[in-house]
Formats: sequence, C-alpha cells, structure tokens
Amino acid sequence: MEETVKRVLLIADIVGVGRVGVSASTPVLMRMGYDVANLPTALVSNNFCYGRYAMRDMESYLIEALAVWDDLDFSYDAIATGFIPSERQEEVIAAYCRRQKAHGAFVVVDPVMGDGGSLYSGLPAKIVSIMRDMVSIAHLTCPNYTEACYLLSRECKEEGVTKAEAKRMLDELHAMGAESVVITSIIVDGQTSVAGFDGRKNSDNYFFLPYNEIPVVFSGTGDVFSACLLGKMMEGEELCEATRYAMDTLWSLIDRFKDYPDKYMGLPI
Repeated sequence: MEETVKRVLLIADIVGVGRVGVSASTPVLMRMGYDVANLPTALVSNNFCYGRYAMRDMESYLIEALAVWDDLDFSYDAIATGFIPSERQEEVIAAYCRRQKAHGAFVVVDPVMGDGGSLYSGLPAKIVSIMRDMVSIAHLTCPNYTEACYLLSRECKEEGVTKAEAKRMLDELHAMGAESVVITSIIVDGQTSVAGFDGRKNSDNYFFLPYNEIPVVFSGTGDVFSACLLGKMMEGEELCEATRYAMDTLWSLIDRFKDYPDKYMGLPI
C-alpha cells in the first residue's frame, strides 16, 4: 500500500528578489518528500538586507483563504510560521494553528525579526510581542540568538553567554509555552553553537552543538535550517539528531556556495 505523502503548510512572506522565506523553505521540504502549501503573510519586493523594500500586507487575503480552507476541510501534518507583519494577522494565524494543532498538526515557529543584535530594517517594535504570542503555541521554536534576546528582553552580548546562561534562555523560552526550543548562532563559552531543549524527553533535555563558522553571511539560512529541522523531525528523528542534520546540511551548502557574489540573494538552491 502506497504511503500517504505528509502535507506541510508554510505561513510566511513571499519575497520577489532573494531566496528567503517561502522560496527558501519550499525546495528543501519538497526535496525531502513533502507536499508543500503556502500562505503568504506579506509580499515583499526584495530581501530586507538591501535596506529598501516595498511590502504589501496580505491580511485580507490570508483571512479569506483560511475561511475557504476551513470550508474545504483542508488539514496539514505540520505548519511552519515565519515573518508575520501585524497583530491582527498573528491573532488569525495563531487561532488557525491551534485548531490544526488540536487535530495533530506539528507547529514550528521561526520568530523572524532580526539578526546581528538588532531588528531587521523598518520592522516595528511591536513585532517582538507578536512573536512572543506565536512562540506560546509552538511545539518547536527556533530563534537565532538575536531573536531569542528580543523575545526575553535580554541584552545581546557580542561575546555570547555561558552554558548556564544559555540553559536559562532555553528554560525561559520553554516557559513561554514552546514545548521544545532551538537557539541558533549563539556563542556558548566562546564557541559558536546551536543550543537546544527537547521538551519531549524526561531527562537529558539540553544539548549544545558547536560548529566552525564559515566567514560569509547568506540571507535565508535560517529558513533553510528550520526546513531541514522540520523535515527530519517529521521523519521521527529526535530533536538533537534533527538539529545536527540541519546544521551539517546548511554548513555544506554555505561551504559549496561561499564564493557566490550576492549573499543577500540567499543560497542558490
């Protein structure tokens, strides 16, 4: 008997120029064998890193689309959320995720809002409270270090944190409501790492995976990472092993394309 292909819904921005958001996650998850649908939260002319961009909030379309999907009884095995531009959208998306979660959907929240110690250019301060609310409904949230600091109202330390401080950050994000947490690009005891807390385990919940950083910065790497992570977890992998897979895959892609001329365009996948 043929196995049913699992369905994943991506709720994030669609960017015209730049392989970020939906355009970065979709090919990864399709390559891993998933049926991928998308719901755009915004149409963005180009990646935020270029400094200037045009953006159209898709609130009315999003609300109409979800109403139609409810009528058609669409359902998903997993939902992954990314950039959400408004409080009204967050309310609608959170309610939809809760309904799908009650029917077994695995919810991943990537609180896309900043990097390098600051919010992305042009984003309002209220984006932080929006993402806090989304984290509260997640089975898994995967902020980078900057985003984790904003979520927790902590100072972003250039030198990083100790392992004890990293554990406290993981605990506090878990206390917000997320069952499991992965923090990327976090310096722990002087070593660039990914730190995690697996709330599904009764013991050995924490893990720290150091890596050697390649000195280039591509846009959209967080989207590729979270897509790999979600894909492996839906295959039944433990969080630590799924995180290791996502790290290794992303590292090999960055190494392969490190001489690509326009890093703002994202990885050429």
